[in-house]
Amino acid sequence: MERMENLKKTIKGKMLQKGIIFFIISGLLLILLFTGVAFAVFTDNSVVGSWQIDADNEESDKILTFNGDNTVSLEINSLKLDGTYEVKSANAMQIDIEVNSQSVMQGDYTYNVNSSLNKKTLELKDQGQKLTKYKQYKKEMKKPDPNIKLDEKLFGTWVDEERNSEYEFKDAGILNIKNSNLTISLKYTANNGKVSFLQNIGARAEENDLNYSIYGDKLVLGEVTLRKK
Repeated sequence: MERMENLKKTIKGKMLQKGIIFFIISGLLLILLFTGVAFAVFTDNSVVGSWQIDADNEESDKILTFNGDNTVSLEINSLKLDGTYEVKSANAMQIDIEVNSQSVMQGDYTYNVNSSLNKKTLELKDQGQKLTKYKQYKKEMKKPDPNIKLDEKLFGTWVDEERNSEYEFKDAGILNIKNSNLTISLKYTANNGKVSFLQNIGARAEENDLNYSIYGDKLVLGEVTLRKK
């Protein structure tokens, strides 16, 4: 009986030791996991994502988006310009955005990404040491207005071969006009052979109307003739 009691005590002691060791290991793993996540959060210097200029003026409408494939876009109200970028080192990059051979954002920049648990900010300095601050931007996905009037026959992409442009009419009431690396996004409605465009220009919005007709794969929009892509 005494031997059985000693055996039970030995087994119980070993189980208790294993429990303590397991608790210590689990605690260490949790600490390592947390510090690893925290390190990743606070040291993430990647510029990939969308950034809005942190300013209380009309420049706050500017949004800079760095994609993972080394393409970059600059959105200003209804305009979107596409370009390229290349990260040279941990805090240096080269950006190339132009339109019609005119420089919009070109050259070498130094950058710094500041991260916290709930926000990220980006600081860019050009060669003249001009500092521009950005805050992380997340575009809200808005549901299409079910009350807007649209013509399903317009949906799709139409090509202006003379001007090398594309007109993409979306079923959400958005028209994208693309030419080279420039895209103009407009809200539109279409009813009874008339298209109404709404374009944001600075702090104001302008509305324009054009008549249209569709003949098979041909769209006559005002004085422009387009063909279905």
